[in-house]
Amino acid sequence: MTLLTLEQITARLGRDLTDRETARAQALADDASAQVRRIAAPHLDTATTVPPAITPVLWEMWRRAFENPHRLAEQGTDSAFRWKVPEGGASPYATEEEQQIIRDAVGADHIGHIDAEGYMPERLLHIDDSIHLSSFGDL
Repeated sequence: MTLLTLEQITARLGRDLTDRETARAQALADDASAQVRRIAAPHLDTATTVPPAITPVLWEMWRRAFENPHRLAEQGTDSAFRWKVPEGGASPYATEEEQQIIRDAVGADHIGHIDAEGYMPERLLHIDDSIHLSSFGDL
């Protein structure tokens, strides 16, 4: 399910979409939603609504792809265009800052932990300038 609706898009765009634009707009909204779900995984895997902080990020991702599908990066003083098309082509993408906003909004910006079982050394031994693990008590 898309996390950015056509109603949200037209409200922010300030105009209705043409019939030709509607299909493309929906596809880009689906693509942006998939990217956000990937970044926030697994927190939005089954979500039908998004935290409010994510909607503006989705909008910016969608807008970049819709208004600048070739990712024109700059225009030189000589009127020559310089293109910057990162891997992935013209699909919506999230900047590093936007990725952080997404992770913060879903509470995914933390270091996880792993419960480990099994052999754990009791101490480290320094022998011949190398480190050896030991569980044999004092040697």
